[in-house]
Amino acid sequence: MSNNKDFTQSAKNISPLVIGAVGGSGTRLITQILQTAGYYMGEMSGSDQKDGALDSLWFNFLLRRPAWFAKNHEQHPEKIRQGLSILEKVMLGAPVRTKKDLIFMTAALKNYRHFRKKKDKLIHLFSAIHGTRILKNSFLGYKTDRSDAIGWGWKDPASHAFLPYLADYFPNLRYVHVIRHGLDMAYSHNQYQSTFWAKAFNLKPARTPDEVPKISLNYWIQTNQKAANLANEKLKDRFLVVKYEDICLQPQQTIQKLLEFASVPPEKVDIEKFSAMIKASPNIGRYKAQDLSIFSAEEIQAVKDLGYEVEAN
Repeated sequence: MSNNKDFTQSAKNISPLVIGAVGGSGTRLITQILQTAGYYMGEMSGSDQKDGALDSLWFNFLLRRPAWFAKNHEQHPEKIRQGLSILEKVMLGAPVRTKKDLIFMTAALKNYRHFRKKKDKLIHLFSAIHGTRILKNSFLGYKTDRSDAIGWGWKDPASHAFLPYLADYFPNLRYVHVIRHGLDMAYSHNQYQSTFWAKAFNLKPARTPDEVPKISLNYWIQTNQKAANLANEKLKDRFLVVKYEDICLQPQQTIQKLLEFASVPPEKVDIEKFSAMIKASPNIGRYKAQDLSIFSAEEIQAVKDLGYEVEAN
């Protein structure tokens, strides 16, 4: 694409590639590979840091609002669609100026600040400044160089919760679902999703540390089953599951499959370069040191049904 105007015009006819997962599954690595291959992934958190999350700041601001989603996803799905419409505009550099959209974004800013105020006053102040900048940039049309992009999309683990809406709004959506062993995830320190998104999946957050592994595993089972069911129903071959373990242990084959799915041109493919980005977590298999008797036979079977072996300890 020769310039930003060409990108904006042509990308309107090209659905995005979206990356989602239960948080802590390895989505950052997938994002790094696709961005290096030429995808425009928008403004991302921690993009100037070595181990930044690379979550979409726009998706975070507009849609990653667990309480808002739980309230609206069934009763007011039009609000979800409006959020996706605004996200599409800002990702492609189109200005957001309608009264309806500005009201939506102002409400999002209020929610964005309120959520972070509960966590830390400094984060709250940063969020106020950052959120105001987002509103300004969206009104003017977000300016960044997209001229060499081969496609566009974003990464936010919570995107999986929006899959039904994404599939309806973007007719040719391509979705990469990253998955990691559910029992390893149950003992992960990253329990953001199972804490804040549990209600959207009719689960109760853990009340004590002892409850975390079981709640976490049930969240992992429900979210991954739901994603797989929706893929079979709507996305078909536009849905790709990438196992974190595969990309660590079989990097070349897994990366090749990812790049083919993303339609990366041959001249952009550098398997050795992309493979060098991979640093396997030392925590693969951490569940083997835990007492698995807290999980039911049905829960263990669900892990197996989702493609994982469970070794007795």
